[in-house]
Amino acid sequence: MIKDIKELRTFMLEGLEKLRAKEITPAQLNAESNSVGKLIGFAKVELEYRKLEGSTPKMDFLDGIAENVTVAIDKKIKSLEKKDSDKE
Repeated sequence: MIKDIKELRTFMLEGLEKLRAKEITPAQLNAESNSVGKLIGFAKVELEYRKLEGSTPKMDFLDGIAENVTVAIDKKIKSLEKKDSDKE
């Protein structure tokens, strides 16, 4: 079970790797991505609710999010692109 945003990110990046390795189909990755989008939507709703009620919007799921997500994803994409170019 995915416990926090870091595990969620890892899960999605692993899905991309599996797709490139043809271990899963695009439809399977799409289904996983759709589910992840719903989880993120739930987190947004909870944060907004807590903000409206005036409480501190702290959630275990989002702890540790300070790491720069964009940099991590870019690094992973470059790594996958390098693997693809090495195969050619």
